[in-house]
Amino acid sequence: SQQEIYSLYKTQKADVVMFGDSHTYSINWSEALARPAIANRGIRGDILQGFIKRIDNVIALQPKVCFLMGGINDFYAYVSVDKVFTQYCELIETLRSHNISVVLQATLYVGAARADAAERNKQVTELNTKLRAYAATHSLRFIDINPLISEHAALKTEMTVDGLHLNARGYQLWLPEVEKALVAEGL
Repeated sequence: SQQEIYSLYKTQKADVVMFGDSHTYSINWSEALARPAIANRGIRGDILQGFIKRIDNVIALQPKVCFLMGGINDFYAYVSVDKVFTQYCELIETLRSHNISVVLQATLYVGAARADAAERNKQVTELNTKLRAYAATHSLRFIDINPLISEHAALKTEMTVDGLHLNARGYQLWLPEVEKALVAEGL
């Protein structure tokens, strides 16, 4: 499994951990941002329950900042918005209890042609509304790239390879937002 692969990595410490699913997994953040101290801990197809199970591996790296994004796989696995939000809160509280600054990233929409897209995207909107409010209440940085890559609450065709995963154009718009947050976090 990808988790077993990560356990082989010799990195003992990373200032920044990118924690998520395939969206996070699919790019080399360290190279894309020319910042050596970034560890990618994205796993394709992961759900938030999986994030919770492997959070100790993130904490062990003693990051200053953890970027967090998930949720879409949960919705395709018929996990409710409320359950996903509750698990998000658990993850955030756990990370913050270890003095890790959390940058919350909005869950991305899927393309309109994907199976159940309208229903899934409605859930994404609901979740992001809750996450945005949580971030505001708890003074967390919140990144939402959906306005850059989506329209009418659906991922634009030209931003994706398959209606779910981003292509280079999608990442091109995401990277500066991550960079801005890193600078704002003093990194």
